[in-house]
Amino acid sequence: EVDRIRDILKERTGEEFSAADIRVAARAELYAEANLKKYLASVQKKLTDRQRASIIQALGDVMRSDETVSVLEIDFFNSVANTLHVTPAQIAGLKAGDVST
Repeated sequence: EVDRIRDILKERTGEEFSAADIRVAARAELYAEANLKKYLASVQKKLTDRQRASIIQALGDVMRSDETVSVLEIDFFNSVANTLHVTPAQIAGLKAGDVST
């Protein structure tokens, strides 16, 4: 699972993360939703639509990385999506225009 998350982050950000970085980030206390929601609310207006969509899509990839998604993870995902004001189309990766490319 850690390697899969490292791959997702590399794909989305272009940066390498150590296994230790991933393990630290996975600690349950980092799900402290009140602090995270406050932070996301403060930065969401500074993010482009594309950045917000990328964040929520990467979060979904990470949650699916172990092939099991819990109810708590879904609640967390929905909370992040709501705080970022991400639309269902953005979550699905849909945008207007030519889709053949």
